[in-house]
Amino acid sequence: MILSQEIKIKKMIIKIKKMIFKKEKVFFKEKREKGGEKWFINIPLCKTRDSLS
Repeated sequence: MILSQEIKIKKMIIKIKKMIFKKEKVFFKEKREKGGEKWFINIPLCKTRDSLS
């Protein structure tokens, strides 16, 4: 019983993560089309730099 609920929760988390990822991709695409090329490149770099430090 507990195990099946854990699996459900994990599936939900994966679903949510995928949704967030899709939204970010769309957001970045829109930014790039508006001429925010430099901005688009800088954001992932900031994220990786934060996780390293």
